[in-house]
Amino acid sequence: MSIWKIIATINLPKVVTAASPITPGSLLPEKIKIVGSLHQEINKDIEGVTVKLTPWQGPNLLSDFFGPSFEPSILSLTIEAETPEKAILQSDDFLELILDDLSFQLQCAIRVLGLDVLDVTPPISVGMERQVLSFPLPVGYQSPKFLQSTPLGNVQTLVPPSLGSQFRTKDEKIRASLRWYVKALAAPFEVDRFAFYWIALEILCAQSDISVQKPYMARCGHEIPNCPVCGTSTIREVNGATIQKFLVESIGIDARLAKEMWIMRQMFHGSNYLSTKATQDLPRLTIALRFAVARSLKQALNIPQDQPPIITIEASMINTGFALGGTREITEADL
Repeated sequence: MSIWKIIATINLPKVVTAASPITPGSLLPEKIKIVGSLHQEINKDIEGVTVKLTPWQGPNLLSDFFGPSFEPSILSLTIEAETPEKAILQSDDFLELILDDLSFQLQCAIRVLGLDVLDVTPPISVGMERQVLSFPLPVGYQSPKFLQSTPLGNVQTLVPPSLGSQFRTKDEKIRASLRWYVKALAAPFEVDRFAFYWIALEILCAQSDISVQKPYMARCGHEIPNCPVCGTSTIREVNGATIQKFLVESIGIDARLAKEMWIMRQMFHGSNYLSTKATQDLPRLTIALRFAVARSLKQALNIPQDQPPIITIEASMINTGFALGGTREITEADL
């Protein structure tokens, strides 16, 4: 068993503050300045783990990594584990807890843009060569809520594009679905894409004739077909069953896959905590959802399914993050 130091390079926001006193009767100072939000190292024992938040002391980093409104800082902690891979898995939820806390305090999404898992098992001194697992800038170690992946070979588009009238429609609902679909294409993170594709899907489903009607069912499992007071029927459309039926009958999705997609959709109601385990199927289901929405949009726009754009339901995928293993020298900052 070894001791590993998790060294996360995170983005902290800069703050705007007054550079001169506010003149009486004025609402704003004559001069302002932008300063960092962290001025000295902060140590805190959290659930028995010593966590350090340290101002950046390394070389200048490219502004492309952080932008003008942020500065790099170091968040570090140590953990005991057999391997660096196990160390990061064991500390994943704990690290997310700290980052979410910082994000809420600063009202800004704090992310890990670079991460090292370094062997600091004693005895240790400056200059020693130690094993390290590095997730380099700018992607770093991807948490579930910032998961990014790229599908390969599942899209065939029209090249060059045309200004075809078949893409026009006066139906505001279809146009709205198309806008949400485009919004999903632009989203960088898997969870965002899934959410936007699903909005587009629900709009299209509502436009169809497919509807599953059932009487009200109490939590105990008993159906109540009529109001016990006035006798009015309680039959209404059941959203989950309707959308799954739409996926199966209108688009041709396998029923088992449609159910998986619906279960993942429940994250909108808080049933998915965006943990690593809970989101492991998200990239696969997002590709399937994109396929479903694209196929349904083509039906609505009267575009033949064998004409571009053609989206397949399965694809090889690569995670945009990566890790490098090796060794490096221990520095004063590592101790």
